[in-house]
Amino acid sequence: MDAPIVRLVRMTFQSDRVDDFLQMFNRVAGYIRSSPGCLSLELLGDEEDERVFTTYSLWTSSRDLEQYRLSPLFEETWRMTKQMFAESPEAVSYRVVRSSDEIDQLAGSPGDT
Repeated sequence: MDAPIVRLVRMTFQSDRVDDFLQMFNRVAGYIRSSPGCLSLELLGDEEDERVFTTYSLWTSSRDLEQYRLSPLFEETWRMTKQMFAESPEAVSYRVVRSSDEIDQLAGSPGDT
């Protein structure tokens, strides 16, 4: 069985395109979130640079993530997003080795001895 996959994409936008990106993200986020295998989607903003955002998504498997990346939704969204970049994006994927639930089970209660 495949491990869940976390995908992080760090993007820096042109200053005058930040609002455009946020509006576009608001329009497509629900569709991305409802893609088969997408368990979670969040948009994070850099604390110091308002032009920098990171998408954090959790997928049931690398196959599901790849299917999404081959979809018309991704192709269209990425085509529009690329036009707004000030710098090349950075993307990285991680497999989940220990979920938060597993860590909770391993740790037990703080008062347990």
